[in-house]
Amino acid sequence: TVALNAAAPGLDGVSRVAPDNAAAVRLPLERLAELGHTHVAFLTAPRGLMADPDRLRFFRREARRLGLRGDVVPGPLTIADVHATTLRVLSASDPPTAVVANSDYTAHGVYTAVRELGLDIGGTVSVVGHDDLPTSALLDPPLATLRLDRRAMGRALMERLISHGTAQDHREPVELVERPSLGPPRHLRVTSRSRA
Repeated sequence: TVALNAAAPGLDGVSRVAPDNAAAVRLPLERLAELGHTHVAFLTAPRGLMADPDRLRFFRREARRLGLRGDVVPGPLTIADVHATTLRVLSASDPPTAVVANSDYTAHGVYTAVRELGLDIGGTVSVVGHDDLPTSALLDPPLATLRLDRRAMGRALMERLISHGTAQDHREPVELVERPSLGPPRHLRVTSRSRA
C-alpha cells in the first residue's frame, strides 16, 4: 500500500508519495512577505476532509515565522463554494491582500470572486495556486503556482508498489512559478523580480 498525496497516520509499513509540502507553503509565503504582504488567507478543506494536513500545519508555522497575519479559511473546495468564501473573506473590514489556494482548480473560484468585487488580481489581491495545471498560464492574468513533476511522483509510486516491503517516503521537490497574479499590494511600491 502506498499513500499518494495523503497522510496515513498510525499505519505502519505504508509509503507516502507527496509533494514537499513544507516548501509548497514556505516558497509562496516568503515571496509574498518580500513583496510587502502582511495578511494572507489560506484556502483549505474542512479538517475531516483534508487529504494531507501538512500544508495547513506548515502554513501556520511559516506565517508565524515571517510575521504574517495568516487566516485559515476552511470550506468545501468546489469552485462555487470557494467563490462564496472568497467574497466573504475579501469583503471583511480588514481583508487579506493575498490568497493561497490549495490547488489551481480552486484558484478559479478566487478569480471570479475578486473580479465580482471589482478588485485587481495581482494588484489589489495576489493569488497563488498549486499544481501548475496547463490552463493556469492561460488565465487572465496568468496564475502564479507551485510546479512539481507529476511523472516523477508516478514513478516513485510504482517503484514502491512493485518493491514489496519498501516503506520509504518520497517527497517531490516543488518550484514557485511566478506569474502576474502575484505582485505587491497596490498601495506599496516594491520592485518585483521574476522567477519564471
